[in-house]
Amino acid sequence: MKLNSIVSKLHHEWPLTVFTVLAQCAVGAFSVFGFINLWENATNSVSFRAVQIVIWGFLAVAFAASTFHLGSPKRAINALRRVGHSWLSNEIALGSLFFGLGGLYWLLSIFNFNHTIIGTGFLILALLISYGFVYAMVQVYQLPTSATWNNRYTGLSFFITAIFGGASLSVVLLSWTQYQHTPQITFIAIIAGLIALLIQLGQLISFAQAKGGVYSGRARLTQCANLALIRTACLGASILLFTVYLFVPHGIFPILAALFMLASELMGRDIFYRFQMSTGLS
Repeated sequence: MKLNSIVSKLHHEWPLTVFTVLAQCAVGAFSVFGFINLWENATNSVSFRAVQIVIWGFLAVAFAASTFHLGSPKRAINALRRVGHSWLSNEIALGSLFFGLGGLYWLLSIFNFNHTIIGTGFLILALLISYGFVYAMVQVYQLPTSATWNNRYTGLSFFITAIFGGASLSVVLLSWTQYQHTPQITFIAIIAGLIALLIQLGQLISFAQAKGGVYSGRARLTQCANLALIRTACLGASILLFTVYLFVPHGIFPILAALFMLASELMGRDIFYRFQMSTGLS
């Protein structure tokens, strides 16, 4: 399939595609840097702190994209009106808290306060809220009327994006610092990529077995077959490049691997939204 054909068929839910993928990558990368800070006290180099701005850039773009789903960015505040009663409101609230607390912790690290009791407290709280943020994303789509979304693969795919995407982004950022344990993070990215392949297979089978009132899941999967194949190729390329990086530590390999990862996750999430099939409807 030609690239312009794929672009022309970009799903109308692209704001949610960008929001969920980039936000989950940010959560995963923050976790990697957070655990490094918790386990090692010698991570206060200027470069180690500076590269983390990319994580907050990912999260900023994610939230900016999400406002377009509401029709107008001015309506974004309305999403917070039912915190505690709506998973959508909980998602936005937890995401905002994560952005605020995580960003505050990063600012504390700039002034060398990240290893104080207050700094560590902010870090642990931000980590817990970030996982709640991803969990809330999952719950938004656990709808009893949606045969394609209300299953275990939604949660598995969202959390593996956080792990795979977060580890991939972290490998790139850590390669720009003097951190000595980047190969371990690279190995995590490879394993997460392989798990993502298995989850994709299970999710596609689940989609194919779904039935709506007008279209069957099998028919809709046929329409997305080319996109699924391209996504699989991008996943494989990312895993291969990370594997090469373990043996040939050249900086270009993690960058290319992360780009393929990002492309694969965006395509995978696009397929997810294309399979919005309610019970009795297409």
